[in-house]
Amino acid sequence: MKICFWVTSVIKLGGVQQVTRVIAGALAKKHDVVVVTEDRIADVVAFDPKFSRKVTLIRKTYSFHRPRMGNIYRWGRILNNKTGLLNHQVFSPLMKLLYFPPAQPLITFFNEQNFDWIIGVEGWRSVLLAWLAPHLQAKTAGWQHGRCQNYFYLPRQYYFQRRSLFQRYLKQLDTYVVLASDDVKTMENNFHCQVQQIVNPRTFVSPIKVHYGRNLLAAGRLEPVKGYERLLYSLAYLNQLNPEWQCEIAGTGSQAKTLTTLCQQLDLATQVHFLGRVTEMPTVFARSSVFLLTSYWEGMPLVILEALEMGCPIVTFDIPAINDLVVDGYNGIVVPQSAGSQGFAQAIAWLLEDQQLWEKLHHNALQEATKYSLDKIISKWESLLQVESE
Repeated sequence: MKICFWVTSVIKLGGVQQVTRVIAGALAKKHDVVVVTEDRIADVVAFDPKFSRKVTLIRKTYSFHRPRMGNIYRWGRILNNKTGLLNHQVFSPLMKLLYFPPAQPLITFFNEQNFDWIIGVEGWRSVLLAWLAPHLQAKTAGWQHGRCQNYFYLPRQYYFQRRSLFQRYLKQLDTYVVLASDDVKTMENNFHCQVQQIVNPRTFVSPIKVHYGRNLLAAGRLEPVKGYERLLYSLAYLNQLNPEWQCEIAGTGSQAKTLTTLCQQLDLATQVHFLGRVTEMPTVFARSSVFLLTSYWEGMPLVILEALEMGCPIVTFDIPAINDLVVDGYNGIVVPQSAGSQGFAQAIAWLLEDQQLWEKLHHNALQEATKYSLDKIISKWESLLQVESE
């Protein structure tokens, strides 16, 4: 079977890129897998040589160039992005002109490749693929990496002002893959498409597991959505309860300087250590005891799957993305949003001081991790692609 993953990038430092490489690389053991990306091929090879040898890479960009009325379309996008004025089914033909590139070059390209399946990775590639689907010879699937609430109903975020395009076109896909169980009904009822749930796999297996101690870990892009400012305030409160701890933060991003300054202002500079980009997360996890997640929203955070694999108990705020992953008192502690930074600090202190509780959460985290083995997840992808092809 010849399978195409159509993705913006496979080398950006994010969970989407990481899990795409994992799934595409695993499917390539039995199938001819092609990754169509906007990345330069040399950059992909330099970033991940092993992945580059497993799959065929094709660089393909698309252009919004329209010789006539180009500026009008551009200003139309700006207007709708700010106001949502055109985000209604009645304006779908106009929205298509504003947001979609010329179709024929993409249709010709995909049909010339003789793919059996084309998988649009993330929301925007999914809806573009859905729009093209009636003209393509291949079967088509969208692969959603965020939660429906975040994608479509969070004001001024993601696709909130373009939801009508998804409602109009997603139904043209052969199938649409979501990560969370409660998103299945949402997509079926509100977008009228054929939906399958396939969770992300853990991205590594480690023979080394974490041990009880006082080392804390957070990881992810240093961006506002990850909630690192409230993490630092939580750690400042933690010092009042139990000052015997150290915390490492792995990741890079636009808030690096802001967070370093805040760390100094809160007198945390000797306890909080920014690691920058980390390529060997098992090594970092191995010296940690508790994983901290303070994001305001997530899709299906791979770092939680990594924490489970390492047996690392998790302290997290109550966001929808963790409902299927972290059970309060079983493999982590779930802190209500209303508890704020003080409540988060109290949860950390509880784990630091209660080794028996830590051991229980550690054991259950290891058990939970087995649900996300790569073999199990690839089996679900194989089943989906084979069944839908019949």
